[in-house]
Amino acid sequence: MTRHGAFLRVMERVAVEMGGEASRVMLALFVAESGGERLMVPDEHDLFLECRNKNIRDRYRGHNAEELALRYSVSVSQVKRIVAGQ
Repeated sequence: MTRHGAFLRVMERVAVEMGGEASRVMLALFVAESGGERLMVPDEHDLFLECRNKNIRDRYRGHNAEELALRYSVSVSQVKRIVAGQ
C-alpha cells in the first residue's frame, strides 16, 4: 500500500458513485487547495462538532443563547463558550 492508499481508495469510490468526471474535478480541487500539504483527517464526531459550532456562531444574535442551546441540545454556557471561540 502506498502512502496515498486511503486517498486513492476514496477517489475510486467517488468515481464509482459519482462518475469519473466528478472524481477528476474533486481531485483537481483538492490538489489546488492542499497539494503538497500534510493533512489531518478528522473523524466523524469532530466534523459534527465543527459543523454544529459553526452553525451556532452563524445563528448567534447576542440575545438568543437559550434558543440555540435548546436547538442544539447544549447548555447556555456552552453556547457562550462556542461563540467566544473557546
